[in-house]
Amino acid sequence: MEVLGLRLGLPIKELEVIDGDTLKVTVTLEEYIRLSGIDAPELHHSDQRAAAEVVGLAVKKWISWQETVAINPLRYDKYGQRLDCVVLGTDSHEGVYSLASWLIQEKLVHAYDGGAKQPWTFGELVRIAARREEFT
Repeated sequence: MEVLGLRLGLPIKELEVIDGDTLKVTVTLEEYIRLSGIDAPELHHSDQRAAAEVVGLAVKKWISWQETVAINPLRYDKYGQRLDCVVLGTDSHEGVYSLASWLIQEKLVHAYDGGAKQPWTFGELVRIAARREEFT
């Protein structure tokens, strides 16, 4: 799989999934990026941790399915992290599609427009956590 993005289409040397909406990438420097348009369960919230781990596994699985992954930067968020609204993947079956759209479709994350976040319900977190085997 080829991974391109961030600056001038340079290949990404390393990509690590932190959680469902944050990736660590290295081109020439190490940077943390957040996916725009989604809110994922957080690892640092004990009640969300199991679901957050599953979403992280799902992101890794989605990346592994792609022939190419392109990360297109937009802007910085209020926490100083680069917002990359579009992490696009290409494969021979689906064509080009976005990671965020897939996560929303799979009901692993909430859509997020930058306003007030929708709280995670206990039922949502249990349903997401129960999908662990699907992504391992």
